[in-house]
Amino acid sequence: CRALPMLAEKLLPSPPGVCVPDNEESFDPSVPHVQSATLKAALSNVILAVLGAGQLTLPYAMSQLGLGCGLVALVVFTLLSVHSLHTLSVYELHLQKDPGCCLHSYSELVTRVLGTAGSHICSALLAMYAWGGALSFLVILKSELAFLWQTLGPDPGTPGPGCCLVGLVALIVIWPLSALEDLSGLKMFSPCGCVAAIFITGVTIASTPWQSSLPSLSEACTGPASAGALPENGLIWWPDSFMAFAATVPLLAFALNSSWAYIPILCTLRDKSPGRVGGLIVGSNVIILLNYLLLAGNGYVMFCSRTQPNILDSLGAEATGVNATLVLLARLALALQLTLALPMRFFVARRTLAENVGSAGRIGLAAVWWPLKLHLN
Repeated sequence: CRALPMLAEKLLPSPPGVCVPDNEESFDPSVPHVQSATLKAALSNVILAVLGAGQLTLPYAMSQLGLGCGLVALVVFTLLSVHSLHTLSVYELHLQKDPGCCLHSYSELVTRVLGTAGSHICSALLAMYAWGGALSFLVILKSELAFLWQTLGPDPGTPGPGCCLVGLVALIVIWPLSALEDLSGLKMFSPCGCVAAIFITGVTIASTPWQSSLPSLSEACTGPASAGALPENGLIWWPDSFMAFAATVPLLAFALNSSWAYIPILCTLRDKSPGRVGGLIVGSNVIILLNYLLLAGNGYVMFCSRTQPNILDSLGAEATGVNATLVLLARLALALQLTLALPMRFFVARRTLAENVGSAGRIGLAAVWWPLKLHLN
């Protein structure tokens, strides 16, 4: 551990007398968002960046990996996430002379290690990851808004205009939040998104026949009403084949990846002492892991081989009475959570692309950014 800062000093040398490279004008300690967020706000931003539509696939991932292998894999990927965020924090903890200066993006850190060529490659990959994830979230948001319109709209049963609804939400909410100068502006919305994501887990737990107690074998695989029959294969503990394992593990990696948004969030943290940064890393990952364990474990044990890729679809198909109402509320929470999480991804993609084009390119990027996004969806 003592050698880590020394190694980082060699890999990430800082120019003498300045806190950033000469060509990085955005590293201005007078910018108001630097060190503007409390630990609680930064913690909420990290959780919001991770929790999203990816968590809905975790019960299905358990059905492919098996309960034992899936739970172990979740813990392993969480430990990898903690290690990754700690490694990304080395520069802020040990090399910054002025606490008012900080790195604003993942690609800027890569530039110090791999140079300009590595930065271009990293920027392209990061932009594709954030952009692609945001587009997939928009597709899910469109389907959820269409379902809610069909269920709660003025003419129940009539298919909702998903494209029009997601376009309206993007224009009123997602676009303004994505255009913020920095992520600290999202701190007022982050707790709402986190609560919405955790509420979905709560609905899944409340829909189980066992609820607060550990399930017995007779209760497993019976669905939310505990009226089904135990399938012949019942619970599985390990994957049936290597292909099932290889096809499902990326779902866990996607659901637990927080590195893509961590650097700009760390920049907003006030008083970056080792204890506070460690609390940010460990606290966010523990909360995310507990949420995932509860959602994935309960969701899979409830449906077993009937688990659908979206756990809310499984619940909606079999839930009745109060459970059906809870599932509807969970879909409302999902729509809210996606609406608040999408600006985080578009912010990262926008900033990453803007850093690699000139002034004319930024104007062109702004001109095509949202029309292209709405057209694709």
